[in-house]
Amino acid sequence: MLAFLILVTVTLASAHHSGEHFEGDKVFRVHVEDENHISLLHELASTKQMDFWKPDSVTQIKPHSTVDFRIKAEDTVAVEDFLGQNRLQYEVLISNLRSMLEAQFDSRVRATGHSYEKYNQWETIEAWTEQVASENPDLISRSAIGTTFLGNTIYLLKVGKPGSDKPAIFMDCGFHAREWISPAFCQWFVREVSM
Repeated sequence: MLAFLILVTVTLASAHHSGEHFEGDKVFRVHVEDENHISLLHELASTKQMDFWKPDSVTQIKPHSTVDFRIKAEDTVAVEDFLGQNRLQYEVLISNLRSMLEAQFDSRVRATGHSYEKYNQWETIEAWTEQVASENPDLISRSAIGTTFLGNTIYLLKVGKPGSDKPAIFMDCGFHAREWISPAFCQWFVREVSM
């Protein structure tokens, strides 16, 4: 028998709880050709708050690459002016980050409140773990194994029939704050193996 260990750890931190709203924030992609372009991006990063998406920081930019970063709404005009004046080739990947984020939330009214295809709030995921364990007591057990930085309980779902010395798979879901797909995948996986 195969036993599955799934750790459902959604640390919905940062933006949701920090009060950031992202309205009008833009995500830019800049095409970096040479060291001069890298120097210009270093200069820009020293004057504007840039949330680097790829690579992780200004220090990791290399020639012949692309750089993706978020700029707050109040700085977007200045950043576009800087990029244009310095003839840096760029494109706007996301013109309003808030709209893009809201599109990931499920607006349909559902009986259970849970979706396998959209972002779920922490409370919805927590209720889902309780529900799936109570509906499948012979297959799924739920244990609290700690708390997040924000004080949310971290749950472990163990999927499998009782017994010892069985192979297992361990899946850690929701480890990074920006990821919604890994918790959604793990919830979908638990649903599939419990059907």
